[in-house]
Amino acid sequence: MLTALFTNTVVGTMFLISSTTVPVTTDMLKIIESDAISPVDMVVVECDAKEKECVLSLIKKYSKEFNYSEKMARAIAYCESNYVPNARGDNGKAYGVYQFHKPTFEMFSRLKGEKLDYYNPEDNIKLAIWALANDKENHWSCYKKITAK
Repeated sequence: MLTALFTNTVVGTMFLISSTTVPVTTDMLKIIESDAISPVDMVVVECDAKEKECVLSLIKKYSKEFNYSEKMARAIAYCESNYVPNARGDNGKAYGVYQFHKPTFEMFSRLKGEKLDYYNPEDNIKLAIWALANDKENHWSCYKKITAK
């Protein structure tokens, strides 16, 4: 995974990553705000070609750990984000593979009794599958779509 930090960068400008100048384009990277830095700074995350395999591996791991259907967990993740770890949805309110809204993520994290990172893809997957296994499926619109068929 490639991660770079920059400030006030716009499409068409250049920035430096590991001594390589890279043009910033709208379709090249997902830009996300980070709570860890000031509001004007942004974090850019570009995952490598094995991103999907990593997500599927984590879904498999946590489906087994929480005794939840891997097939259903995969279907929900695909519907919510197409397995993209840093996907944004619902007008920027939802984030991650399972498109958590931050208040829901924090509530589920407290219920689970574990401090998890909203921006960490593994924590997103872990918490979602825990929640799905604990009868909280109706928090996902994709669960409703999948089971309505």
